[in-house]
Amino acid sequence: MGAGLSGLACAITLEKNGITPTIYEKRSKVGDRFVNGEILLSILIRPVYDSIATLSEEFGIYLKPTSNIQEMVLFSKNEKTNIEGRLGFTNIRGRDKDSFESQLEQQTKSVIHYHSEETYEQLLRKHSHVVIATGDGDYAKEHRNFREDLTVSIKGVTVKGDFDRYTVMAWLDYDIAPYGYCYLIPFSEKEANISLAIPDYPENADIIFGAHFMKRYALSFNRKYE
Repeated sequence: MGAGLSGLACAITLEKNGITPTIYEKRSKVGDRFVNGEILLSILIRPVYDSIATLSEEFGIYLKPTSNIQEMVLFSKNEKTNIEGRLGFTNIRGRDKDSFESQLEQQTKSVIHYHSEETYEQLLRKHSHVVIATGDGDYAKEHRNFREDLTVSIKGVTVKGDFDRYTVMAWLDYDIAPYGYCYLIPFSEKEANISLAIPDYPENADIIFGAHFMKRYALSFNRKYE
């Protein structure tokens, strides 16, 4: 269930072991309907030092990142620091021809049934085993697979400008994101994704997290940090 990163990677792995699965996806194509940037930071995946190489060498899953990260710029309210080195990779997610989902789809031989409305219980009647890879927290909660302690609201915009695609930025500034954070990930030299993450604390209840808020945020962001 699900033709996202987990579902497609699972299908590829099964195929390599002689099993041909059937994939069910409720959307019309692979990838979330939103295009967004993502980073794979080497410091967070120890003892693996190169996640892209490890996926290909150990698991036969081949992914091409958008770029390698050579610099990370971190902002607090009053300070700024730069970290340089071989820090990881940037990649694209969602309905983009270069997204990780699209790359995995090209490596998958199994049939994908789009627009599927079948439930886990219905699929169990048709198949001997069902892997849930929907990415849907509410669905997983129904099956008591995890406990929810805190949720975070995330909104993002794609902005045009001049960017260094080898540099990512992150902000821990409560004036911008109360008790949260925000980050900028370039797609190319001309486009980048800015995302804002705010925990769903009671003290953040008055924040209206809509399109107008993100437009004002992007404009104020540009004036403050250009």
